[in-house]
Amino acid sequence: MASTASAATRGSKTRSASAANGRTAARSAAAKTSNKATETGKATAKASEMTKASEMAKGAAGASTTKNAAARQRMAPSGQPSEMQEGLKELFTAMLKDIYYAEKQILKSLPKMAKAAKTEELKQGFEQHREETAGQIERLEKVFAAIGQKAKGEQCEAIQGILEEGKEVMEDFKGKPALDIGLCGAGKAVEHYEIARYSSLRTLAQHLGMKDAAKLIEANLAEEMKTDKLLDQCAQTVMLSKAV
Repeated sequence: MASTASAATRGSKTRSASAANGRTAARSAAAKTSNKATETGKATAKASEMTKASEMAKGAAGASTTKNAAARQRMAPSGQPSEMQEGLKELFTAMLKDIYYAEKQILKSLPKMAKAAKTEELKQGFEQHREETAGQIERLEKVFAAIGQKAKGEQCEAIQGILEEGKEVMEDFKGKPALDIGLCGAGKAVEHYEIARYSSLRTLAQHLGMKDAAKLIEANLAEEMKTDKLLDQCAQTVMLSKAV
C-alpha cells in the first residue's frame, strides 16, 4: 500500500508539473502574441505618420505651385501671355528710341525758330522750351538706364517732316505779319507729335510695371502739354495785336 501511495504521489506531482508547464507555455504564447500586436500597432502608426507626411509634402508642393502661378500672373498683367509682354517691351523700346531722336532734332531747331520770331513773347517761349527739351532728353536717358539699355535714337521720318514744314514757314512768311502765327502753328505740330508719343509711352510703362520710367515720361508729357497751351495763347495775342 505504501508503494501504491508513493506512486500516486508521484503521479500527482507529475500532473502538477505538467499543468504548471502548460500555464507557463500559455503565458509565453500570450506574451508573444501581445508583442506581435504591439509591433504591428507600431508599424501601423509609423505607416500612418509616413502617409500624413507624404500628404503634407504634396500639400506644400501644391501651395508652392499655386504661389508660383500667382507670381507669374502678377508678372503678366491682365492675364496676358509672356509673348505679349515681350512684344510690348519691344514696342516700348522702339518708341523710346523714336522720341529720343525726335527730341534731339527739336533741340537743334528751336534756336532757329526763336531767331525767326518777331514778337518778344514768342522768342522767349521758344528759348524756354529749348531748356525744357534739354531736360527732357536727360529724363529719357534715365529711362534708358532704368530698362538697362544704352540711350540711342533711331531716325524718325515723321518728326523730320514736321520740322521741315517749320522751315518752310520761316522761308515763305519771312518779313510778313503772319510769320509768328505760322511759327506758333509749326510749334504746335511738333508738340502734338511729342504728346502722342509720350502718352503712349506712359501707358506702356504703367502696364509693364515700369514705375520710375512712367514718372519720368509723365514729367515730359506735362511740359509738352503746357507748351502747347502757351503757343495757343501766344498766337491769340499776336493775332489780336495785328488786328489792332
